Amino acid sequence: MNALFPENRVLFDRCMSEELAIGIGGAAEAFLTANDMSELKKIVGWCGEMTVDYRFIGSGTKTIVRDGGLKGVLVRPGSEFDFINLLTEGEEGSVLEIGAATGVRKFIGWCVEKGFTGAEGLLEAGGSVAGCVMTAAKLAEGSVADIIEEITIVNKDMRELTLKGKSLRFESSGLKIPRTAVITRVVFKLTKGDVGEIAKTIDAIEKKNSEISSGNMKYMSRVFQDQERMKASDMIDDASLRGIRVGKARVSTVDGNVIINEGDAKPKDVMVLMSLIRDTVKHETGIVLEPVISVIGDRN
Repeated sequence: MNALFPENRVLFDRCMSEELAIGIGGAAEAFLTANDMSELKKIVGWCGEMTVDYRFIGSGTKTIVRDGGLKGVLVRPGSEFDFINLLTEGEEGSVLEIGAATGVRKFIGWCVEKGFTGAEGLLEAGGSVAGCVMTAAKLAEGSVADIIEEITIVNKDMRELTLKGKSLRFESSGLKIPRTAVITRVVFKLTKGDVGEIAKTIDAIEKKNSEISSGNMKYMSRVFQDQERMKASDMIDDASLRGIRVGKARVSTVDGNVIINEGDAKPKDVMVLMSLIRDTVKHETGIVLEPVISVIGDRN
């Protein structure tokens, strides 16, 4: 693999605590940031030819790598996939093209500057635009699926495919595409709004996020899917689970659907805490919470 990329581009036995938002995780056998389409297709093609397992990761806000680590290659789309383009403007809505690696904070900041509304809720999910699409992040009304016009993916055959309409299959757990495919761009349709009202909404979300991360603690938000009529955070609150801890992983006292790393948490701490939350909520309500978080890697 080193022959394909410049020296030090491929990081072997990369400790994923350095790459994941919550600051924990076992080691990936190989980790690579593919900075452009050529590099992305190159690593996909090499893995296919060499029958090496591979996965994709965004900013790492919704991923945990087990203590046993991850075999194969973990690939992150890089700089060429970080862009925002305004394609068309109109009274019925404007069409925007967003790179998959574009950070949600950057995207929403751009929307405020241009006066676009409809995507502010993505700030609660955080991470990258592609990550929000993959997990069907909730908005004030509906989900991110409701503002998507189309997406482009690269599949295991290194083909670029554009999905729209019925080709976009969303379930409660998120967008359904093969694990060997990766989103490279997303096209949204947004409307103009009152800049002052947009800013108020964002300020409220940012204030809450700041309270959660008080003391610069690392965390994962929106750990569980909301139900059709009930928020996961409300069910966790009703079960009196705010503030409970397993090892160094704790349920936030600000939002029950957030897990905080208090300094030296282990992947197992988070996984046990998630199981405790699910079991307790099921016992109290009969509802089984489905995780948004993707847990990958060796169980041993």
